This record gives sequence, structure tokens and C-alpha cells, in this order.
Amino acid sequence: MRAVQVEEFGGPEVLVVRDVPEPEVGPGQALVEVAAANVMYLDTLVRRGWGLDYFPVTPPYVPGAGVAGRVVRIGPGVDPGWEGATVVADTGHTDGTPERPTLPVDGYAERAVVPQSALVRVPEEVDPRAALALLHDGPTALALERAAGFTPSTTVLVAAAAGGAGTLAVQLARTAGARVIG
Repeated sequence: MRAVQVEEFGGPEVLVVRDVPEPEVGPGQALVEVAAANVMYLDTLVRRGWGLDYFPVTPPYVPGAGVAGRVVRIGPGVDPGWEGATVVADTGHTDGTPERPTLPVDGYAERAVVPQSALVRVPEEVDPRAALALLHDGPTALALERAAGFTPSTTVLVAAAAGGAGTLAVQLARTAGARVIG
């Protein structure tokens, strides 16, 4: 199987396509044949060596934390209804340290193993790539909207209005009738 690996910390030139072993599917896991992988700004920061106290990755590693694709194999204990489903899923995982965030890894590959709990079914009428664009930024924007309580009487400042979560926050605020400053 092919995957993109970060060989050393740096710019995009450190990304190299390599043959890597096929991931093993364990209990409670599914193998997703990847049709698209998201590229988040966080991926580029970690690739450069930023935030190693929070994201302790060591090259070589496969970056990326989200994929869209089709479930091609399931492990023991996984609902058989997932087999063949079009999904988006978070591929990131923790290093076992409770206070650390999820590591943004294992997405830039032809196939990725994810826990059943990470699978999100994509309806037939939705483009899987569009669903993938919402995988991480969608929940963030919804959390912002719920915390701020957008209403027609509010003015919302979105400092990163051109980013993923910012673009969605602008849309949510406008839908609620709020005045938006980006």
C-alpha cells in the first residue's frame, strides 16, 4: 500500500510517497479505502515540527487526520452494516497520554484503519469530499455558534473568516440573521 510520509520536519518537500505495510484491522475497527484525505493547517504546522509538546510525532510518520472513502473490511465486533458504506472518519489517535490531544496522523494513505466509533456514514446525495470538509471544522463552527448564540441582534467578529471553521461560522451567523464582520 502507498502512503505519504513525513521523512523529517520541514516544508512540503519532506513529503514522500512510500510503500508501507497494509494496516491490520483489529476488534472494533474498520478498514477504509481512502478516496480523499483532508489537509488541515494543523497538519502543516506539525509537519514543520511545531507543537511537539502537544503532538509528539516522530518522523517518519503518515500525516493527516481525516478521510473519506468506502469501508472495505471490518474487524470482529463491528456492525456488519458498515461493510461497503461510504464514510468520513477521523484517523487520528492518541498516544495514550490523557492530557494530550489527538495526533493528526494516518490519513494520507490508500487505506486507513479507524475505530467503528469514528465512522460517519455519508448520505448518497452528499459528495464524500464535501462531507470530509465538514469533519473537523463543522463541529468547531457549531460549538462556536452554540456558545455565542447567534441572533439577528448580534454582531459577530470572525477573525479567520477565510479558514475552514471561520467560513462555516460566517454562514451560521448569517443564517441566524447576525451582522458579520470578517
